[in-house]
Amino acid sequence: MKLGGESALEEISRWKPLLKDRVAFRKKISPTLKALQAKLYSWMPTYNAQRSHQGRWCYGKTPIQPGIESLSVAKEKMPAV
Repeated sequence: MKLGGESALEEISRWKPLLKDRVAFRKKISPTLKALQAKLYSWMPTYNAQRSHQGRWCYGKTPIQPGIESLSVAKEKMPAV
């Protein structure tokens, strides 16, 4: 089987060190996957609702603000059920 001009074995051997590094990095941050998931869930509200973004079209808003602001427009365009 060829993947991008390489055999499957070559492809796997190329990705194996990268995956090992990622697992080692995750274990350094958190001892278990469950603890890492808990940290992620506690961080997401801060990221989505409190921290403003500086992207080109963000205009200093948090990621959740455009969604909330566009709800009224979306409701107007939805057909009545």
